[in-house]
Amino acid sequence: MKIQQNFTSVANPQANGQVEIVNRIILQHLKTHLEGLKGRSYHTTPRNSTGEPPFFMIYRSKPVIPVEIGMESTRVQMYAFAQCEMDLIMLPENRELAYTKVCKYQKHIKKMYIRR
Repeated sequence: MKIQQNFTSVANPQANGQVEIVNRIILQHLKTHLEGLKGRSYHTTPRNSTGEPPFFMIYRSKPVIPVEIGMESTRVQMYAFAQCEMDLIMLPENRELAYTKVCKYQKHIKKMYIRR
């Protein structure tokens, strides 16, 4: 096997065509994968108005990010079904609490707007 080694300069990476093609394919796959995850950051980021992420307000459970599943975080290991049942029972009360927080936040924003 005669393998010919060619060195390319950093300033001219186009000289290494195969690597450029593979890099383009990897970039396309990453873009496709990340397109499907766009909403995840929105749903898992706490809002100023409620202090909780939207996912938590709907399901009364902190979202489990795929990285936590693969690495078995302590939250995944210590999952308590009974606690989740209790959280679901408390859900309407917690939503009312969140609603009062939203109203308070809106009043604060209105007050700040009027000051200007």
